[in-house]
Amino acid sequence: MSPPSARPFRPALAVACLLAGAVGVAAAHPIVLLEDRSLEAESGGTVEVPLAFHDVDRATLTVSDGDGFELAATVVDSDRDGSVTVALDTAAVGRGNATAALSAEGGAVRNATVEDPAGGALPPGEYTVTVAPPNGGRDEGTLRVTSVERTGASAGSTSSDEGPTETATTAPASTGTSAAADGPDWLPWPPNLLLALFGPAVPVVALAGASRLGGE
Repeated sequence: MSPPSARPFRPALAVACLLAGAVGVAAAHPIVLLEDRSLEAESGGTVEVPLAFHDVDRATLTVSDGDGFELAATVVDSDRDGSVTVALDTAAVGRGNATAALSAEGGAVRNATVEDPAGGALPPGEYTVTVAPPNGGRDEGTLRVTSVERTGASAGSTSSDEGPTETATTAPASTGTSAAADGPDWLPWPPNLLLALFGPAVPVVALAGASRLGGE
């Protein structure tokens, strides 16, 4: 009885070898990924860009608008823990200050450059963010820069062009008990009250009082 042929096992062995080789190549391939591919910041604010490193300790980070502006820098995973968080200052990068525009937690930023800066804070809009290690693939995301939101005080303020507001002044109402209405101090009641009570007899009373004062 002849031993079983080994030929049926050769294709399976070849496939296994190919798979093992592919796994080895993938494991050794340098990869750097954006852990957040949808970034957002206010114009003039700061945004964090988290990066994950695999089998490599450095990568090129770029931020561009497709219209001439580009920020580029080398990010280094100094402690080799596979994680670096880059802080991007949109105010500094807009002014063209590449050194102040980027800082890294758990790593370092080197060779930072800015092309065609805006001259102020990074304007509102969408920007492409890419990260790529040497001899490796590129990962891509977006940075959305929004306008600065106004506070309630500034949003509710009104223009002063309307001019000053006039304030109406109301004169105090007369009480009817002024010194002129009260008459001379020697009269027992105000004249208007005397007229109401005695009618035509008031002049007589007044003359009598006057003669009394003259006699004194």
